[in-house]
Amino acid sequence: MLNISNRISINTIGGGGDGLAKIVSDYGYLNAWSTKKLTISGTDTTYIDYAGEHDLVNPAAANQPTYSASDSDINNKPSLTYATVDYNSKVYSNYRSGDSTGVIDCVFRTGADVTSPGVQFASSKIVNGEYIGIYYINGKLKVVISNTTNAADRYLIDCNTTAIAINSNYVVSVQQNGTDLAVWINGVSQSFTVVAGTAQTYWFADVSTRLNIVIGAILTGTKSYCNDTKTFVGYRPYVSNAITLNGNTDLKTHYGI
Repeated sequence: MLNISNRISINTIGGGGDGLAKIVSDYGYLNAWSTKKLTISGTDTTYIDYAGEHDLVNPAAANQPTYSASDSDINNKPSLTYATVDYNSKVYSNYRSGDSTGVIDCVFRTGADVTSPGVQFASSKIVNGEYIGIYYINGKLKVVISNTTNAADRYLIDCNTTAIAINSNYVVSVQQNGTDLAVWINGVSQSFTVVAGTAQTYWFADVSTRLNIVIGAILTGTKSYCNDTKTFVGYRPYVSNAITLNGNTDLKTHYGI
């Protein structure tokens, strides 16, 4: 007999009439992962991709985030809180490797520490430091696109306009339009410092031999994780700066930020 006593199934695309499914549809997300669309079975918590393509699960019990059905800190939306080494992932080679443009959106709430790494999204090679990553550290949001272990081939930026503060909610949109990288945080366009590299055209097509898709960790070299709360990560096509900002604003409204 199938034992379902420890199984929670959360599969409510846009459930409750709150419009998240409409946002996913309106902006043509190629992949989207939300805490409204999970399956939790014992020690496995799985984001069900809205596109039905790339589901992300914690690889072991030790990596399982903690689920809240109604998080008062995030507009009473469901959330996952990540601690120590929690993350969700899928082994997959060269995610979106043909893309030279696109937009990554991340919605999260920081905890009591923003000096340590807080990883939102990454796709990496396990061994040699080839990866795309969005994370914060020391109160700054960072975006890194690294195609070799050589620092000269790594594009790393620090966002300067909006500080990442403790116990605060954020919607981040990272855009590549084929010419340069742009970032919005809570509807505000970010100035940034280029810490390493000069190739602002870098995107998924420029980072070869990546082996995973991950929410909550960068699994390359010295691994980085997060200690915060997440509600949404999505990848959509680049259309225009205005459309990228509109999507950021709609997510901000949806999550009451």
